[in-house]
Amino acid sequence: MENDISHKIIGAAIEVHKILGGPGLLEGVYESCLCHELAL
Repeated sequence: MENDISHKIIGAAIEVHKILGGPGLLEGVYESCLCHELAL
């Protein structure tokens, strides 16, 4: 159960990182995108 949740969170974070192209944007942008990705 915990492994599954961790796997989904890390996968969502990696997906956001890939799409946004890494660092350079404000933290709020990453937070909003991660929340959206997790909601999917």
